[in-house]
Amino acid sequence: MIGSPRSKDGFPSLEERLSMQVSDIGLSDDRTGQLNKSGIFTVRDLLDSTREDLLLLSSSPEGASIEDIYDGLRTIGFVRWREYEVSTQS
Repeated sequence: MIGSPRSKDGFPSLEERLSMQVSDIGLSDDRTGQLNKSGIFTVRDLLDSTREDLLLLSSSPEGASIEDIYDGLRTIGFVRWREYEVSTQS
């Protein structure tokens, strides 16, 4: 098999995206380091985190802004449900 399977939306397969390192979704080194210090290494770890966990991280001076995290997830095809609802109603 050459290459990896792609989903219908053109992104790598779901399993590949979940296994990606948070450093691979466009976050700054500082933000990635803060997530790693909190035990968040992969996209799966990130998605398993609660919004409250992420807000606590973003409240620290060197923490990742929650919008930066959502932007990074968006680059690999993950969107918040509210964004999906708005985009499908347009």
